Amino acid sequence: KISPGQSKDEVLSILGPPGNRQFQGKDEAWQWCSTGMSTDDFLIVWFYDSQVTGITTYKNSQGFGSCDQFYRTVRWEDAPDRRIEIRKR
Repeated sequence: KISPGQSKDEVLSILGPPGNRQFQGKDEAWQWCSTGMSTDDFLIVWFYDSQVTGITTYKNSQGFGSCDQFYRTVRWEDAPDRRIEIRKR
């Protein structure tokens, strides 16, 4: 349901508010989690200049409690590549 180029508002309407939000300049990473029986599933939606550039998923099977306690610190070098076009007019 999430596609490159979507706005933050579109993502919010699909996934609801993120459980974790980190940013660096024009880059942002929003995270959500879902608690399972033996693992927690995590989703990161990456934004650049308020538009989706990609998604990443990961799992956690360590520890007990709410998955909110296990959000990763974003590694910005893992962010999807973004293309910037420069056009002469």
